[in-house]
Amino acid sequence: MKLSKNLQILFIALAIIPFFQSAIGYKYPILGLGVQYSRYFFFGIIIILILINTHAFSFITRNTKIYLTISLIFIFFTSAVVNNTNIVSVFQLSLYLLYPFLLFSVWADSSTGTLNICKGITYGLNTLVLINLFIMLFFPQGLYQTISSSTISYYYLFGAKNQMVAPIMTCLFFNMETAYRSYNKIITRTSLSMCFICAFELIIGGSGTGLIVLAAFIILCLLELKHREISSNLSLVVLLASFLAIVIFRIQNIFSFLIVDILHKSLTLSDRTYIWDAAIESILSHPILGTGITDSLSGNVHLKLSYLVKDIFAHDLYLDYLLMGGIPALCIFVCILISVKKSYDSFLNKKNTLIWWGIVVYLFASIVEIYTTNFCLFLMFAYINICDYSTTHRYEGQN
Repeated sequence: MKLSKNLQILFIALAIIPFFQSAIGYKYPILGLGVQYSRYFFFGIIIILILINTHAFSFITRNTKIYLTISLIFIFFTSAVVNNTNIVSVFQLSLYLLYPFLLFSVWADSSTGTLNICKGITYGLNTLVLINLFIMLFFPQGLYQTISSSTISYYYLFGAKNQMVAPIMTCLFFNMETAYRSYNKIITRTSLSMCFICAFELIIGGSGTGLIVLAAFIILCLLELKHREISSNLSLVVLLASFLAIVIFRIQNIFSFLIVDILHKSLTLSDRTYIWDAAIESILSHPILGTGITDSLSGNVHLKLSYLVKDIFAHDLYLDYLLMGGIPALCIFVCILISVKKSYDSFLNKKNTLIWWGIVVYLFASIVEIYTTNFCLFLMFAYINICDYSTTHRYEGQN
């Protein structure tokens, strides 16, 4: 698609804004409906652009990650049919998972397109984060509230406190990526300002998880920039070990003296261990195709717990994939992740990127939380994918 640099950045910013989960529809149904239809509008525009763009069509038909994502969606559909759950929710989730790959494919033939894509994502996210900040400052009680187990949750543009973590941290990831791609450093006036704003919103929202994620990403970036030798393979091993240690073997019980006696927190991690037990029990009963997707808004499976009035999701990305599509779904997701890692490794020596470490931090945080729709995660997958393709395509063209 031939657009000037500024128009390309503006188009990408506008094209991604509606796909970030927004709580505004609950407060203002008309605005929510407008956001929903704008998603369909941009999705339709992208499909048309792909059909008239031979480079984009060629990129899609030869892209392993897109085939894997389609396979994942097929498993979700099969699970929904077998378990007689909400098929409409699968369509919604499919839109979120595929859209970033399709959007970026339009600029697959552009040697400078990846930086413009990065800037477009950054500006779109900055806009949303600033709107979220405005709402948090001028509507401190949120757009609306919910009460669960005598706990009041305040919902802003991105939702409640832990729901805000994914878009806010993705905003920080791409601000640092833009600074690094543009100036070969992660600290610029814009990235530093957005870092403070993101941290401020996480503090106001009361998300301890978000602050831990922020600190972890900054540390990883500094280590990567200083040594440039952090193993991507090691990061996945640590991720797997962390999941097994926390969710399966409950290593946190060993540190009860710290968690309970000093930090005055529960070893159940705010009842997450009870939720994981219920999820594991359900998975063991339905290992092949899971239990299907039941929530039409978030695309997650909701578990029924005896001590809660409403259903609740698994609070773990990996358990949630097992619930949504069983062992095949989790295996395909792991294949997508490995493919993304290979893309990162393949162009590491040609053009570095920091987004891989954003993915790692996101996946680590997802051990104790689940971020609805996974749009932020697949946005980063698609970004690394297009960077790899653009770099490799340009490198082959020079030879």
